[in-house]
Amino acid sequence: MPVVLDPDAAAVYRAFQEAGRPAYETLTASEARAYYAQARFATNPEPPELARVAELAIPAPHGVIPARLYVPRRNRDGMTACRPRWCSSMAAAG
Repeated sequence: MPVVLDPDAAAVYRAFQEAGRPAYETLTASEARAYYAQARFATNPEPPELARVAELAIPAPHGVIPARLYVPRRNRDGMTACRPRWCSSMAAAG
């Protein structure tokens, strides 16, 4: 059964392949760090412009989990309809 990657993951994978860089496990630690620093643009692209950000409180058995809802101004396909994203501060901290 073929593996189907998320479109964003596929784009990053394709960018690494097209760059022609050696596999990280074949490099020394310092060489791997240097190659990674050169490739950061692919793994950390500019974040999208946001239409709004909302603070949330998610109830849980042990208390409230603080979270944030990020709504981009435009989707990846350039359309203006918004698709919300969320990020738990617990996940970001851990």
